[in-house]
Amino acid sequence: MNRIFKVLWNAATGTFIVTSETAKSRGKKSGRRKLAVSALVGLSSIMVSADALANAGNDTGSGVTVSGTTGSGWIAIGTDATANTYTNVDGASAAMGYHASAMGKWSTAIGSYSQSTGDSSLALGVKSTSAGDRAIAMGASSSASGSYSMAMGVYANSSGAKSVALGYKSVASGATSAALGYQATASGDDSAAFGNGAKAVGTNSVALGSGSIAQEDNSVAVGNSTTQRQITYVAKGDINSTSTDAVTGAQIYSLSQSVADRLGGGASVNSDGTVNAPLYEVGTGIYNNVGSALSALNTSITNTEASVAQERQPHS
Repeated sequence: MNRIFKVLWNAATGTFIVTSETAKSRGKKSGRRKLAVSALVGLSSIMVSADALANAGNDTGSGVTVSGTTGSGWIAIGTDATANTYTNVDGASAAMGYHASAMGKWSTAIGSYSQSTGDSSLALGVKSTSAGDRAIAMGASSSASGSYSMAMGVYANSSGAKSVALGYKSVASGATSAALGYQATASGDDSAAFGNGAKAVGTNSVALGSGSIAQEDNSVAVGNSTTQRQITYVAKGDINSTSTDAVTGAQIYSLSQSVADRLGGGASVNSDGTVNAPLYEVGTGIYNNVGSALSALNTSITNTEASVAQERQPHS
């Protein structure tokens, strides 16, 4: 290839120079060794240099800022990205993305406009925000403001301390609450909402299934005022004076059967557990409940006694 210049090693200055194609290098072997050493030193300075700054000089370029000096260790990558400058005693941070900001100690923000202001927090995703200490926000526009909370999903929000919100637009605002599903909401402390649109409002309440609403404290809901669900395959619960167990349909049917057996009079149990009334014949009447039958029997006995007493009276 034709050219009018070439690059030579200048032994005196220890640098490369551009010169005429006819010029010659007068360096010795020692100069070549210096070249190798110089190259290695140059590479090492790129890798470990503290407070290094790289910035493309054009309209669309982005920069990288790294602090690696003793007592600090923060990283900011992206246009207008910012990270804190705490010493290693208090914490360092990392921000990656356009306008990403990691201002909390030991925090990490990854994604455009992501913000991690809580200590040891993580914000991952476009416009994600982790404001609570040790909080985690993952997903576009997700927010974890409660300490030790976690929000995962687009627009997921965990504002309660130690709360968890998982799913698109899920909200966990109660302390130690959990919301799982699209627009699931757990606003009561220690509450849990599972399913699309499920709402656990009461303290220590649980909403199970899409649209379920647990309004009262210490309650479990499997539906709402317009939509109900069956709970199936439930084990038999204890039946006694102190039991708090749920009972099954089979147990209720058995109870109905025992009542029918004791009523007699042809009483029986329908498939839904209801009891068919008995038929009692007293005197000339037929009665289908015990009370009426006993009343009729009492009247019959009274009449009989009166009749007997009258017969015993002497005739004139």
